[in-house]
Amino acid sequence: MKRATITGLIAIVAIVAVATFVGCLEEEPEPTPTATSSPKITPTPTPAITSSPTATPIPTPTNGVPPVLKSWEKIAFDRDGDIWIMDTDGSNQKQLTHSTETFRHPALSWDNKYIAFQEGNMEGIWVINEDGSNLRKITGKGISAGTPGWSPDGKIIFMKLEFVPAIRPVGGIKSELHYGICKINPDGSNMETLLNLGSVAEVGIPACSKNNKIAYVEVASSKVNSGIWVMDSNGKNRKQIVESSSVDCPAWSPDGKRIAYEDDGDIIDILYLIDSDGKDKNELITNGKHPTWSPDGKKIAFERDGDILVVNVDGTYAKLLAKNGRNPAWSRWEE
Repeated sequence: MKRATITGLIAIVAIVAVATFVGCLEEEPEPTPTATSSPKITPTPTPAITSSPTATPIPTPTNGVPPVLKSWEKIAFDRDGDIWIMDTDGSNQKQLTHSTETFRHPALSWDNKYIAFQEGNMEGIWVINEDGSNLRKITGKGISAGTPGWSPDGKIIFMKLEFVPAIRPVGGIKSELHYGICKINPDGSNMETLLNLGSVAEVGIPACSKNNKIAYVEVASSKVNSGIWVMDSNGKNRKQIVESSSVDCPAWSPDGKRIAYEDDGDIIDILYLIDSDGKDKNELITNGKHPTWSPDGKKIAFERDGDILVVNVDGTYAKLLAKNGRNPAWSRWEE
């Protein structure tokens, strides 16, 4: 009797479960898809530059390939008188200095551990660790110095100005402004002069290649002697590779074979590429200044209208990295 009762109960429970399952199926009809209207085809507008650090195409050429940026690389730059650093896609922007001084023109060391930069208007060279620690000034009081770069041996090369007494036929002794390129250890010791042009010409923006060649700008009273020059790291074997009085900011490619530079021109800034021997000059992009190469040599970051952008080395696919940024400097390459 008990076994029959149990068997009956089991049968009733099974019938109820099946009925419940069928009911659940009937209570959950398939969702009706929402009708959408066909998108209107409109011309692609030129993307507006926004404050977001995310890169924005401006615009994307049909034959362009977006630059592939490595997350471990960094780009240093200056913003509102302080030194910043960011990832190469424009993210993780970090302010390194919080000073009452005005800092400009950062340059990363070859091991990416230090950043050198200029104080104010040629008021000295400072160095800070890549993480923002140990800020220090390395040039002495009264030394006018700026636009630093790094040599492969870990020293800093920079432009130096100094007033030197000079005897003139009329007016007696007066001071002349002398221009030169110097080298100094990152702790401020052992400063040496590599090139001294006196008052004959202005020099500036030195940059050193992996092959220990220094490119720099020389502006002389004669346009013929003005332009971009290349010399050995000891200041010897000087050679002019670009003749122009409006060029600036030479930057070596990672392999030391090409140089990117800006030409202010008469109307708009233009970025050019040229071989280190002065051959095979070609235009990279218009409305650009202060170029800096990526470690793989495939991209160049640059400044445009107070913002920082990146472009493929063939001039395609320019995109925004950072608003309100100047003087970008890419981290160095791996050996």
